[in-house]
Amino acid sequence: MPHKTPPRPSHPKPCKITTPDGWTHVTRGPPALAASPLSSKRTPSTPAPSTSLEYLLVRHASLLSAFPSTPAGRGLSDLLVAQIPSDIERVVVMGLGSVSGSRGPTSLKQLVAVQSVVVALGVEAVEIVVQDPVFNPLDEEVLNALRVKVVRDPEAQALLDSRTMLVAPHCERREFLAWVERWREGWILGNDLREGGDGGTEEKAFLEGRKVWAWTGCEDEIDAFGGMVLYSPSDWRREELKQEIS
Repeated sequence: MPHKTPPRPSHPKPCKITTPDGWTHVTRGPPALAASPLSSKRTPSTPAPSTSLEYLLVRHASLLSAFPSTPAGRGLSDLLVAQIPSDIERVVVMGLGSVSGSRGPTSLKQLVAVQSVVVALGVEAVEIVVQDPVFNPLDEEVLNALRVKVVRDPEAQALLDSRTMLVAPHCERREFLAWVERWREGWILGNDLREGGDGGTEEKAFLEGRKVWAWTGCEDEIDAFGGMVLYSPSDWRREELKQEIS
């Protein structure tokens, strides 16, 4: 019998898809297999089995101790020390996610990064405020124990001013743009709006006048920090041009 060469396995071509949260992802195979980076459900999450306040506080303490010496921790510290002014009085966090739910380990890492922002700023009495409808009672208990203030929508938006830094770790694209639409004078740590999306009017309006720096060292922490950048206030480039002209 003639020898038949077995068929070569097929490899689906990479394709770009836009998920309901507004972000564009590269995937192989049918679009239905691609997962959104943040669930579209905006109701309180369910704590993971056997999760307790004591366990989460111990886990948090371990992460907080280790983070500054990691590549991501050093990259964040270097970035903030080089760029952020010392007059920041408040850090507002949107889209942190549940620290006790199924993605709790990632949210805890992001919370530790936010606390490291405060350390890097070198300013005492910087308030940390978080807002996310997925927080459950255990999340709030953990956050309160860590002296992190939990507020309800839309209280956090009212706190955005020139001395507030916004941190939006992998927040939904449309929600993020809605938050910052009219807030032009603040520093922001969040996803890179230059990547993905449709390059529409909202993205262009947000990026206008802003300078963008990459957060380096996050290669081993893609789920928690991958693709995040630091945005200057929107008048940053205009101030640079004024200085160059003068």
